Amino acid sequence: MRKKWVMSVSAVVLATSLVLAAAPANAGEVVSTNSTSGQEVVEHVLAGVDQSTKTFDGAAAIAAGATQQDIDEFAAGYVAAGGSATNVVIPQRAVDELRGLAGDVRACSGRNSADITGLQANLYLDSCNANRIVAALGGGAGVAALVGIITAATGVGGAAGGIAAALLTIGTAAVAYCAANGRGIGFHVLVVGPPWCASQ
Repeated sequence: MRKKWVMSVSAVVLATSLVLAAAPANAGEVVSTNSTSGQEVVEHVLAGVDQSTKTFDGAAAIAAGATQQDIDEFAAGYVAAGGSATNVVIPQRAVDELRGLAGDVRACSGRNSADITGLQANLYLDSCNANRIVAALGGGAGVAALVGIITAATGVGGAAGGIAAALLTIGTAAVAYCAANGRGIGFHVLVVGPPWCASQ
């Protein structure tokens, strides 16, 4: 029951957020011309994830219908947050950009987890992964890269799509503000109403 609810919340938030994200915050930001819906992007790339080994298989994602761009973005985020990838070439620069602000993993503060409290879905990322999210948003990353980071950090899978889309609606400045204390960040999504974030 809870998994179905999380997937439903993800789909609703993702659909709403992608409409809101269609007008970029920065005038120079490039909007994907990919006609695939955000939910389909998430489903396609997540088809390549083996949670038991924490490995992303680009060939499995291609077979599920993912585009090469989505696979590249997802893989960079997934590897930057501690996962591994096969059957995909990931430019080290893309991974380094997402890891750049994260610092030493031993210095991470906070937790990585997800839960549901009442009608609210919650995602918590430690300070290192919060910095990766800020770097990804600041670099204009799309849903696939954010889903990669979230999935590798927490293993939440499909729910990561809804959270990633919510992050795009919250915006880089607000997410950076929530992460500024260096204690990690919590993202909260209700069935209705805007998503929000706070320091852990």
